[in-house]
Order: sequence, then structure tokens, then C-alpha cells
Amino acid sequence: MKKLFIKLITNNFSLYSKAAELFYPERPFYEYKKLKNGYLMWLDLKDAFQMRAYYDIVEEDIIKLLRGTLRPEDTFYDIGAHIGIISFSVADLIDETKGGQIVCFEPDHKRREELADNMRLNRLRDRVLIYENAMYSDDGNRKLYVMKQSGWSSLDKKVALHSESKGSKIEYVTTAYCTKLDNYLNRRPPSVIKIDAEGSDYEVLKGGSKLFRIAPPRLVIAEQNEWINNFRNTKENSMLMDVYMYSFGYKAEKIKSTAGCDVVYYL
Repeated sequence: MKKLFIKLITNNFSLYSKAAELFYPERPFYEYKKLKNGYLMWLDLKDAFQMRAYYDIVEEDIIKLLRGTLRPEDTFYDIGAHIGIISFSVADLIDETKGGQIVCFEPDHKRREELADNMRLNRLRDRVLIYENAMYSDDGNRKLYVMKQSGWSSLDKKVALHSESKGSKIEYVTTAYCTKLDNYLNRRPPSVIKIDAEGSDYEVLKGGSKLFRIAPPRLVIAEQNEWINNFRNTKENSMLMDVYMYSFGYKAEKIKSTAGCDVVYYL
């Protein structure tokens, strides 16, 4: 019953944010959260997304899928890692002594700091690597639109402006260095990938054409957010993402998620 109530009050991110400011004027309002695997997270309960995470109603299906997939020796790429909710929910499955590693990519400075705080809190420096760059289809600097609502920051101005119409605000615009998945072929190529790039997931996938041919990850999870596809009406849509991954021998399976729909590509 409590989870249902939390879902209801956090559905309107803008309204929740205003209410949180009223009841908790100090910013932020942090609480510890003990994950099911025993790790701790430091969550800001004035943030609607993190409030949901506090009550275990964020990305449950994705976490369940990853927990049934990851092996101790795997390299797991968390692209758009946010504050590490997914990474730390599966961190117990990875063993650095067997060559395993979690690699987090998060260009939003504030969220990356929170991600690093949670890494230090759990003493996972040897298991978790954090990169400040974003992933895209080519290398170079791009504008990053940082949203007030945690987890909604985007490299796509149209997506950011549409997020404003859904209740968030652009706090500021900064520059993020973008790189391709293919650049990591000679470093530590991933066994499993999770992508949540707020409208740029297809661009991230396109940056991995060599990776998918030469050293294909056995599982790739990407976001297919229908409200983004519907309003953009551009090449970045579910169908072309699927066709692109089919060309490398992947099959697709759709699953529900916090964002509405994710797609799982597997060999």
C-alpha cells in the first residue's frame, strides 16, 4: 500500500518537488537506504526519482534481469549511471579478483558526485570505475542540458524542452565530452550493457558497430521511451534501433520499466 502511495505522489515530478520544498526547506534531505544485497545508498528524498528508489520502485524488472544474468568475471557497462541505483544493486555479483568490473558513465556532474559518494560508502573503489564522459555515435563535445529533475538530463535539446513541458526545468547547459563504445574495444570491452541516455540510446548503440561485430556483449538493455519517439518523429525510434541490432545477430524482447519500456537485446 505504501509503495502505491509513493508511486502516486511521485508521478507528478514538478508537484512532488514543490511539496518537498515546502515540508523540507533544507536542501537536500538525505537518508541511507540499505539495498537488498546489503549495500548502502545515500539518497536525497526531496528528489522524486530517489524517493522511488528508497521504496524499491525504480527499475525493478531491469535489476531482476541483470541479477539473473551477470557473472563474477563480467564487465558491466552502466551508461547513464545516474547515482548508481542499478550498479550498486548488482555490485555483489561482480568479483574484481576474477576480472570483473562495473564501469559507470555519467556526464551530469552533480549525479556523478553522488555516484562517487555511494561508491566510497560501500568501499567499492576496486570494483567500480566512474567516467565523466557521455556515450554517443561520434567523439567530441556536445551540449548537455541538465534538468532539475534527477535522471532527466539529456544531450538532446528537444528532449530537454519536452521534459520541461512534463514538469521539470533546465537548470543549466554545460559541455559534455562524448565518446564511442568502439573506443573501448582495446580497453575493457563489456559483457553486459545497460543504456539510459534520455533520448540518445540509439546514438549510443550506433557508436558500437565495431564492438557488436568483433566482441559482442551477450546482453544489451536500452531505453525505448515512447513519449520521446512520439513527439520527435525522427530516425531515433524503436523500429530502427531493433533493425540496427538485428543486423548484428541480436534478438529483441520488450520489458516494462520506470520510463515506460525498455528493450533487451540478446544473442
